[in-house]
Amino acid sequence: MAEPEPLYHREEPAREQESIGDLARELVSDVGDLIRSEFQLARAEIRSDAAAMSQGAALVAAGGLIAFLGVVYLLLAAVFALGTIMSLGLAALVVGVIVLVVGAVLAWVGVGRLRSVNPLPEQTIETAREDAEWLRNRMR
Repeated sequence: MAEPEPLYHREEPAREQESIGDLARELVSDVGDLIRSEFQLARAEIRSDAAAMSQGAALVAAGGLIAFLGVVYLLLAAVFALGTIMSLGLAALVVGVIVLVVGAVLAWVGVGRLRSVNPLPEQTIETAREDAEWLRNRMR
């Protein structure tokens, strides 16, 4: 009885000898792998953009809250300015202006960060275009 030939000595069939069915299965498998990797890339890009957007939104919210407190101080300053004790009104006016300036700066920085975020997954779109071109060339 002859011993089976070891696996490492077997020759792989040449690519030209593969059947059309084998090539089609390989193509479908490759396309599936490609689509899965594109979805993973898109998810990673979206997560990154969402984190940047949330930071910008938090700064805008903080700026809005501080600006609101500035308005409260300015209203308080107006009340004191109309009162009989002018020094308290002047002190409330100075505090209100400072709080408004800080709030405006925070809101301005937050809006700038929100504008710098591109919500489109540009890298995914580019690789999808390349993949489509590759698939078109492979189908020819």
